[in-house]
Amino acid sequence: MPTRYMPFIRAGHYPAFRELISSELPATYEEWESQHERDKKNTNREFGSGTVRDVAVEPIAFAAWCKMNGMRRTIASLHSFADAQGS
Repeated sequence: MPTRYMPFIRAGHYPAFRELISSELPATYEEWESQHERDKKNTNREFGSGTVRDVAVEPIAFAAWCKMNGMRRTIASLHSFADAQGS
């Protein structure tokens, strides 16, 4: 059964991620957490028989991964990073 990994940002890391991906993240951690739960439910519904799991992401590791892979720091690259971390 395939697994899809979703990035989970800890509350203490949220300010750093806001600096890294400022225009694409909600203003507050609480707003992000609500959005994350909705996205997770939608992904679970769309994914069908697969599993959706959270992967805790670290801002320094994410920034380094983006630089190493020549990627911009975006929500899409954050999801790719989570997938790489979970696999």
